Amino acid sequence: MAPDTQSTLDISVIIATYNRAKVLAATLRSLWAMDTTGLRWELLVVDNNSSDDTAKVAQAWQERLPLRYLFEPRQGQNRARNAALAVAGGGLITMTDDDVTPCQAWLKELWAAAGRWPQHGVFCGPVLTAIPPAFEGTLAGAVPTCNFVFAGGEGVLPADIMPISANFAIRRRAYAGFKTRLFDPTIGPRGARRISGSETVAMKALMAAGHRIVYVPGAPVLHKTPEGFHSIAGLCRRAFAQGCGDVRVVRFGEEYPRVFGVPRFVLRMLAEDFAGMILATAAGQRREALHKLFHALRFLGIYREWRREWRMTAPSRGQEWSARSEETQRNEE
Repeated sequence: MAPDTQSTLDISVIIATYNRAKVLAATLRSLWAMDTTGLRWELLVVDNNSSDDTAKVAQAWQERLPLRYLFEPRQGQNRARNAALAVAGGGLITMTDDDVTPCQAWLKELWAAAGRWPQHGVFCGPVLTAIPPAFEGTLAGAVPTCNFVFAGGEGVLPADIMPISANFAIRRRAYAGFKTRLFDPTIGPRGARRISGSETVAMKALMAAGHRIVYVPGAPVLHKTPEGFHSIAGLCRRAFAQGCGDVRVVRFGEEYPRVFGVPRFVLRMLAEDFAGMILATAAGQRREALHKLFHALRFLGIYREWRREWRMTAPSRGQEWSARSEETQRNEE
């Protein structure tokens, strides 16, 4: 594929990282081991206000990798990504995480696919993440597993299938119209906090601009099992964050009747899930009890976000109610 006319590099790889120096070092080693023969590429490591040895780790690899170290003091993974997009020089911009091991031909496969699909602006590959055996079968409908595999071969994904941030690439012309705001800074991981769904927001924006996503099965990455997947507490936090993201990102439940701002079926699901958790616990069904717990916490996040929005709009509702009362009184007079 001919490089972008505004680009001096073929590919830019962006990694946003926060206080994960040891994990980052392993990822940089795996990137160094890739076959990048014939590619002009750069690696942008964005330190998102870390307090550990992230800067030292990145700088130690600058002699072996075409690595540019950036520092973004404003907390938020999406702020870090936007900062890197603003300076990336590649015609194809690839996103990944600080805890992955790409296949040896990862970049070459994405670059070759971009050449085979010159009219398409977004590309993605498989993401493979191991789930701890203790939690297998407990996450469905509650916690995203950080896995992404599409059953078909190379080709355009259905419109309702969205890749995840550990492995996707954007052609320069596809994001040029978004300037430095492709990723919404109000969601996504921000330090220890997170609102899930930032990839979905970005992908939907790109698709709304007319860009379809091409799946490239020959460009997989192995994703380290997130720390939060090793404990019940960590999975509870992720389930709750997923619920918050369901409302912030896709307005989940917006079309349903509400009680004090909350869709009624959300209240029903909360009651059913917590009751099911108690019954499963009493019956010694650990996996079922955990599934009900995680599912309930996702819906608790949904509940929290709708209630938050309802409270924020309370003054306008009060003004509307007052105006209606005054109109009614005038009509009666």
